[in-house]
Amino acid sequence: MFVEVPEIDRGEWFGEKEARRKINPGQLGLIDELLAILQAGKPAH
Repeated sequence: MFVEVPEIDRGEWFGEKEARRKINPGQLGLIDELLAILQAGKPAH
C-alpha cells in the first residue's frame, strides 16, 4: 500500500497576521499555542 503525501517545495517565515491569513484554517490553533508558549517564556518540548 502506498500513501500519497504532498511535497513541500519551500518554507517561509511570516509575521502573525500574515501567517493567520495563509495557514490552513484547521491549523490556526497551532499559531495560538505557539504564541502562548512564547509569551509565557516556556521552553519548547
